[in-house]
Amino acid sequence: MTDTSRQVLPAGSLIGESVQDAEGVHLGTIEELMIDMEDGDLAYVVLVPASEHARESRLLAIPWSSLKRSDGALLILDADLRRAPGFDRGNWPIMSDRGWGEEVHDFYGQVPYWQKRYYADDLSGPTQTGGEKKPSPFRP
Repeated sequence: MTDTSRQVLPAGSLIGESVQDAEGVHLGTIEELMIDMEDGDLAYVVLVPASEHARESRLLAIPWSSLKRSDGALLILDADLRRAPGFDRGNWPIMSDRGWGEEVHDFYGQVPYWQKRYYADDLSGPTQTGGEKKPSPFRP
């Protein structure tokens, strides 16, 4: 049986996508995708907030896990973007900094993506097919 509930998209198709809240209010537009090159995780989307949510030069890193797909729109649930941690367009944070990442994930009520991976590794044991786990193609 084929699993049709999952969706696989070209990463570039998300650039320019509108992000809305649960009521359909436009919160901003995705400008960039940030990928953890060690394991290939999509860590954050960089959002240009709508003008009523932030000053013009401010960008927001939104954990991928806080976005949900619904009726063709990405949603951020329970997030007041006026208080969201952000950064200036000309002064990006070091997004691999775990301290910074924990603050961002905490704001959105998410477990940092790298902690989910290690937690899952501890619980998963052998792969579903009974074979050994394969190393990530993104690790040296």
